[in-house]
Amino acid sequence: MAGPLAGQRMPLRHGFLVGSAPGCDLVLAGDPQVSPQHALFVLDTLGNFTVVDKGSAAGIMINGVRMADARLQHGNVVRVGGVDLRFMVQ
Repeated sequence: MAGPLAGQRMPLRHGFLVGSAPGCDLVLAGDPQVSPQHALFVLDTLGNFTVVDKGSAAGIMINGVRMADARLQHGNVVRVGGVDLRFMVQ
């Protein structure tokens, strides 16, 4: 929602990985709060996405609440380190 990728949309898939390490689907380099493999987006058989903290020190926040994992709904804001991502359903 802010920063160099602000306004860009990225299609999610099962196993979409966010972190600071090269090879992640979304690389958030330069943020010391982002772990190498910080958060994983998984898709269930009903087509719903869940985001899971991969054991990062900073954790993930969903709409301002720290959680280990959460099923996402349209418009949820997922904070990874210092970066806010908005989950949108098409």
